[in-house]
Amino acid sequence: MDHDQLEGLVVQFKIAPPQQIEPPVQFRQADLSVGCQGVPQIPAEAVKWFTLAAEQGNASAQHNLGTLYAEGRGVEKDEALAAKWFERAAEQGYDKSQYNLGILYMDGRGVEKDEGKALEWYRKAADQLYAPAVTFLAERGLSSAQYNLGLLYTRGEGVPLDPAEAVKWFYKAAEQEHANAQANLGAMYAKGQGVPMNYEEAVKWFGRAADQGYALAQTNLGLMYAKGQGVPQSFEEAVAWYRKAADQGYAQAQHIMGTMYAKGQGVPQSDEQALKWFMKAAEQGYEPATRAIKLLGR
Repeated sequence: MDHDQLEGLVVQFKIAPPQQIEPPVQFRQADLSVGCQGVPQIPAEAVKWFTLAAEQGNASAQHNLGTLYAEGRGVEKDEALAAKWFERAAEQGYDKSQYNLGILYMDGRGVEKDEGKALEWYRKAADQLYAPAVTFLAERGLSSAQYNLGLLYTRGEGVPLDPAEAVKWFYKAAEQEHANAQANLGAMYAKGQGVPMNYEEAVKWFGRAADQGYALAQTNLGLMYAKGQGVPQSFEEAVAWYRKAADQGYAQAQHIMGTMYAKGQGVPQSDEQALKWFMKAAEQGYEPATRAIKLLGR
């Protein structure tokens, strides 16, 4: 989406009589006035109901009223009033309004041009994983946005489901040493999602994240050593990485440490040490550890 394209009306389809004046009811009546599913468009009527609801603090109505003023639908176009209503909704955490307010500040439309404020509002929307805002910031090189955009493409949320596109954005963030992105990129290579399966590349990216102290990546790197995928098999090396993650309180790694001690893989066999690690994980509510304790008969 182009960064200068405002997000439009949020349309609902529930009917309520106009005499019920609670904001949600007024908002629904206004939605019907906008026109959908055969309802004739009556923008002036929409403005009336959006205004009533917006003045009582309904964020969706505030956003829609801002949109009407921005587009000049049912009212004379007035980007200053659009900015006013977008800001009211944005201050309540309404992501579309936060994004739209960022556009207005970036372009100096209805407000004094202020790129700092624009980025502030884009980031607030992006922090809620609002795809257009995330995309805007990702395309401008913000590593956290690039990582989040990768996540959105893995889930198909706000963007098409596209593992290859996810890999592209994880890679951009990973090159900026974003540990979560590096770990996810490693997982994509390990699973062959969006890229051909490549255990060596998986190990590389798990390793870069693990070296930054990211517990999940340390655990995954341990798994690669335990399985001999992309590296020579070594239970000792696997345990070394599991321990780093377990010492940080990562429950899955604690459970795996317990398993390694129970089996005597990479460490001397010890039910006592196994129980110690299982209990650490179980105390965090990690169910596999609770089952493992029962199997030990404790």
